[in-house]
Amino acid sequence: MVAGKGNLLLRDGRRIPITYQFGSDFGESRAGYLLCDTSKIDATALFDRLTVECDNGPCLVVAVMHSSDHYLAITGRLLDPSSQTPVSVGGSVAAASSKRQPAF
Repeated sequence: MVAGKGNLLLRDGRRIPITYQFGSDFGESRAGYLLCDTSKIDATALFDRLTVECDNGPCLVVAVMHSSDHYLAITGRLLDPSSQTPVSVGGSVAAASSKRQPAF
């Protein structure tokens, strides 16, 4: 398990302090929990693209799978630091399709 502290960045600019616990760490994907007080956040703010800044450096783009007043269950991907877009394992869809072998 990977655990640490950071901030959840909402689309309206608010920063929510969090403690994160990622139970899975497959390549660039992450899944786990964000422990934070969400009791004062409108639930519709959690339906949008959210960003997590980890204190140890990496940023993730996350989707909320389940929420309560005390935690968020999330899944997400690491962000490319240069472009702030999700890291693509194996390249883009176009690049991946161009690498396919022709069907005979």
